[in-house]
Amino acid sequence: MPSPKPIDMLSTLRLNLRIILFSYIAVYAPYSQAESTTDNITQISVSCDNWPNTCNKDGSGLYFELLHTIYQPEGIRIKHRIDPFMRGLKLAEEHRVDAMAAAYKTPEREQRFIFPQTRFITAYTSVLYKRDSKQDGSPLSSNKIKGRISIVRGYNYSSHIDETANIEEIGSVQQGIKMVMSGRSDYFINAFYDSYSAMQQLAKTENERITDKVHIEIIDAKPIYLVFPKSPRGQALADMYDKNMQQLFNSGALKAFFDNRPRGNYYYYFPELGDDHALPQFKGF
Repeated sequence: MPSPKPIDMLSTLRLNLRIILFSYIAVYAPYSQAESTTDNITQISVSCDNWPNTCNKDGSGLYFELLHTIYQPEGIRIKHRIDPFMRGLKLAEEHRVDAMAAAYKTPEREQRFIFPQTRFITAYTSVLYKRDSKQDGSPLSSNKIKGRISIVRGYNYSSHIDETANIEEIGSVQQGIKMVMSGRSDYFINAFYDSYSAMQQLAKTENERITDKVHIEIIDAKPIYLVFPKSPRGQALADMYDKNMQQLFNSGALKAFFDNRPRGNYYYYFPELGDDHALPQFKGF
């Protein structure tokens, strides 16, 4: 059998080199692109719903301030915008914002977005009821809440509600609190911080101590995550977020951030970053 000609060997070598090069690009290019993307980022746009004291129109509030704390060490400024929740998700999916703050992680959403490993906050679900209620003890005395229950339209708390309950959907958090105070509802189920902020606001406008009339209890806690577009830039920002959150946790700065805000410590629960797995218990106002 004749030996391969030098020209054939050279062609084979070139072909093999091309295969190796293309394989390297296919495997490592996304990571290289993600890393190079962060080198040029000086500002990111973040969408959030208009939740008072959490995402305010002027750029203040818990979410925007926490994002500034996370990304400021990288020289990145936060350009905030206020959008309804579902529109914020759509903007992130269409790559029209760099991040959306914030949402529960679900299998369906994981197909559409990039989620960091570390939660953004812990969201607490609470139940509000009259202090002189004739209901049979605390709603936590049973697994499911019964009676007349009001919830803000668009939210789903079915996992906490007995199938015999009478549910009324309402338009606002303040309306839910007033319905309990007036006796038109036995319970109002809602996000803890939103209910707490609305109680504070009502106390000012109604000129009375709301807390003398109603009681609030935390009944659940779930992690909420920043939502990033599925792109190399989104992955890079998510990785940067995880890295800086870990550093803030290790230094104690993360806990200090929450402790320095009204009831902010009730958002601080990061079992994936530390050894303390105990949920904080609400002890009243």
